[in-house]
Amino acid sequence: MKSTAFICLCFFSLIALGCGGSDSSDVDKLDTAPVKGTLKLDGKPFGPATVELLGTDTSTKTKIASGQADENGAFTLGTYDKTDGVVPGKYKVLVTVDIASDKKLPAYKEVIVTIDSAGNDALEINLESTEGLSDPLLNPDL
Repeated sequence: MKSTAFICLCFFSLIALGCGGSDSSDVDKLDTAPVKGTLKLDGKPFGPATVELLGTDTSTKTKIASGQADENGAFTLGTYDKTDGVVPGKYKVLVTVDIASDKKLPAYKEVIVTIDSAGNDALEINLESTEGLSDPLLNPDL
């Protein structure tokens, strides 16, 4: 009886080990370049806010990158984790603020940035506000 239990235990242990699969997460990752910078609104530091980069060139592989700008506008961007950088490419900048924040984000002109393989440790994203207000979904209190 003990040997049957032992054989069953070994069998199910081997099945459990085999069902784990291989970790291919590193295989699928694209190379990233470090990116740090400052977010500005009309030339003045802006934050806290979320900064996202959305790929614009469909001929190259890019991934969404994001980071949090602090109250001085300083941010670090990450793709697979918070600070691992950005896949080189051309990106549209999207900035949002938390709905609970006292900061309000006016509508701004589209900003496009290009990240090369060397990265950028002084990327300045300067949002130029426009006459109207931003989308109420991004700033529902407006």
